[in-house]
Amino acid sequence: MENKNSFKYFVFKEHRWLLYGAIVVLIIHFVLIKLLYPHAISDIDSRYYVRAADLAINVDMRPIGYSLFLRWIHFFTHKDIAVVIIQFILLECAILYFYFSLLYLLRTGKFIRYLILFGLIMNPMILCINNYVMSDGLFAALTVWWFTLMLWFCCCPKPSQVYAMAMLLICLFAIRYNSMFYPVISATVVLFSKIGWRVKLAGLALGCLLFWGFIRYTTSQYYKLTGQRDFSPFSGWQLAANALLMYRHLPDRKADIPPSYLQPLHQLVLHHLDTAATPDSIPDYILRNYFMWDIRSPLQHYLYMRCPNMDFNSFPSDGGIQTLRGWVSMGKLYREYGAWLIKKHPLAYGQYYISQGLEWFVDSKAEFSNTFDQGGFVVTDRIKRWFGYSSQWVHSTTFKGYTFIVFPFIIGLLNLLLILGTTGFYYCRCHTIVSPIFNWAIALNAVFWLMNFVFLVTLAPMTLRYALPILILNLGFVPVLSERIYHVTVTTQ
Repeated sequence: MENKNSFKYFVFKEHRWLLYGAIVVLIIHFVLIKLLYPHAISDIDSRYYVRAADLAINVDMRPIGYSLFLRWIHFFTHKDIAVVIIQFILLECAILYFYFSLLYLLRTGKFIRYLILFGLIMNPMILCINNYVMSDGLFAALTVWWFTLMLWFCCCPKPSQVYAMAMLLICLFAIRYNSMFYPVISATVVLFSKIGWRVKLAGLALGCLLFWGFIRYTTSQYYKLTGQRDFSPFSGWQLAANALLMYRHLPDRKADIPPSYLQPLHQLVLHHLDTAATPDSIPDYILRNYFMWDIRSPLQHYLYMRCPNMDFNSFPSDGGIQTLRGWVSMGKLYREYGAWLIKKHPLAYGQYYISQGLEWFVDSKAEFSNTFDQGGFVVTDRIKRWFGYSSQWVHSTTFKGYTFIVFPFIIGLLNLLLILGTTGFYYCRCHTIVSPIFNWAIALNAVFWLMNFVFLVTLAPMTLRYALPILILNLGFVPVLSERIYHVTVTTQ
């Protein structure tokens, strides 16, 4: 006899028409999107991922996970629609799993459940992100799977959930290092759970082993490539770029004397900043990616000086192994230089970088667009070959109904509502009358949001696509918090 209290019965019996309706709507949206955008959209980041997949290399400028994902699909088919379909299925299934888990565990009202579902399956950004050859859709899908699995673990912990979380975490880490704080949350949840210590220790040991193995393997691959051990050259470039955004504001730069091995780079930086435009004439938000990628930046200039044999005509995303070798070889040096600048001026870093990081988080920048006034876009020759396109011109629609233009405001508004809702939840003492799993869910989401906020504000310049996992979770938790606060305030009047 089927258990009427089970999650399976709740989804496939009690709410089957809600599930079927959501699936039908998603299928219609997918067909419509593919009619408007016949091919996957390739952006600047797509070049890096396809380059690594095409060269069949095991390390690249960015984490290698998404390139391995592309290689795996390419083994079966060269068609870009396969990438889009798999990304779409993974993300939408994760969202439906998250959605029905919220309904089952937190017992929302009828209006709220329809409101959440509408926001999740009618959202243009969530729907269209899967049509990009970029890691964002896959990363968001695995993040939502991981977060929902933690919700279930808080409710009814099982050994299989611990091992599944460990596997999801290593996949997330291989795709994007933004997930480096995820294991901290998972380990804390596992340690404070009621599951047996044998399972706790076995799960933590598995996670540590997976991460140790991945880090060791990646470091060894960079050593083979450059002759120096490094795990993430990209983070070195990023740290130096962040530090230079701060350093351009300081008036008395000549008083700083770095270690001897950093002197040549530092002199080049000083000359560049002395002759470049001041922060008053060109604000930092315009230069968020300048020091990292612009050919005129001192970091790029110093790279050219150190690696004169690189193929700079195709730099940085379309070159071969020699181009990659030169770029990653600078990561360790730039990390040390960026760390030296920040240690030298910690207060200035807080004033001129972190404070602006807060502004960028509130008003995130859209790095990419899904509207094409010319009816298409140009791809590189490598992407053309990889997906078997007939030309480098890829046709698309001029339709703007799925535009991302309003999402910086929407994401900022949802973040504000989440802060107010979470604060109001505890201020109104809602936590004293709800179930333990409800409290766990709110606390878990608050911790995840806060750690993500700290990471993006202090280390990685915020862009719109980085907000996708938070957008999905906010669309679920903001209505739930609002409903609970409303019920408490009404019943106490």
